[in-house]
Amino acid sequence: MTVLDPEDAVSHIVEGIESVIAESGVDTRAILGVGVAVPGLVEHREDAVVHGQSVGWHAVPLEAMLRRQVDLPILVDNGAKTLGQAERWFGAARGTDNAVIVLLGIGVGTCIISNGEVYRGATSSAGEWGHTTVMVGGRTCRCGAEGCLEAYVGAGAIAARYDQLKRRRVATSPGELEERIAAIIDASGRDRAAAQVLDETVTYLGAGISDLVNLFNPERVVVGGWLGRALSDELLPRIREAAGRQALHLPFSRVEIVKADLGQDAVALGGATLPIARLLTAGAMVADHTGNRRRSRSAVSPG
Repeated sequence: MTVLDPEDAVSHIVEGIESVIAESGVDTRAILGVGVAVPGLVEHREDAVVHGQSVGWHAVPLEAMLRRQVDLPILVDNGAKTLGQAERWFGAARGTDNAVIVLLGIGVGTCIISNGEVYRGATSSAGEWGHTTVMVGGRTCRCGAEGCLEAYVGAGAIAARYDQLKRRRVATSPGELEERIAAIIDASGRDRAAAQVLDETVTYLGAGISDLVNLFNPERVVVGGWLGRALSDELLPRIREAAGRQALHLPFSRVEIVKADLGQDAVALGGATLPIARLLTAGAMVADHTGNRRRSRSAVSPG
């Protein structure tokens, strides 16, 4: 398990916020707020608290930590949910009322859209698809449990399985995984181990998506995240076929399984929509310079 220092993370986020504001030249009084997308479970109390079991975070008061250094409204949410919001507002899930947007990367998660709203559950942790069990007593996941889907289809798991098949040990940093996955996909036509690991990935992803179809009966499943985009380019028809073998016939007959429309900045784009979504939810009321609330003239539903 990789442990991240919350204070270091906050410092990097603050530096990023200050850099963006400086480069944009926007008066801070015109900024609605700052949206921050993070891995892990985000519990929405008075301030957002992050439970990132895979990175050693336990009830980290991230929103409060950021508020101490940034004099702007701060909104924190899970990265899969911000990806889902971006794809629903601007991308492949637009126009749906019931959809599941899948984030595949180092981690694995989903954003569940039910009756037009993001489904969050009792503690805002709904959608942790990567930590559903696909193999009892299976591979150890980053979260510490055994047999999680993420331990079979996450980027680190795919690279580790390839190395196991090649009977070698390779230390791979998180920053190297995108390049390694691209190399495995590229080699699959001439390298038996690469072909096998992709076959296995298709099987597990198909099974995982069939679970989403059976559980949530979506109109559309959108496969996103940097790993999702890489796999979709080569393997999406096979993933659809694998899901169809496992899913119940009726819900599968009504679902589309598609590649995400938005690129590598989709999670951040979704984070940027958080202040806008809050504004719309509040009836499009903003505070003027006196602190009084006034209705925004330009507020419209993103549909």
